[in-house]
Amino acid sequence: KIGMAATDLISAGKDAEDKATRNVIQAYTVENSEIAAYESLIAAANAVGDTETAALAQAIQAEEKAAAAKLFARIAPLAAKAVVVGVSEGRN
Repeated sequence: KIGMAATDLISAGKDAEDKATRNVIQAYTVENSEIAAYESLIAAANAVGDTETAALAQAIQAEEKAAAAKLFARIAPLAAKAVVVGVSEGRN
């Protein structure tokens, strides 16, 4: 049962709970992409001695990491709720 509910959660998104979970996962993915981009910018700035840009990128990256952490904390509760709602509605 759980396997089917999890598959449904990830791929189909048939109800609001599924969609909310997918949206948070997508937002988390975007935040991590931005974290990686800032890591690249920090390295490039440091390579050419641009400490101002490196410092700014590090500050922004810290904000992105904080946002990602908040999103990550929401994934499991939303997924659990989606599965419970799905099972209660007769989805396997």
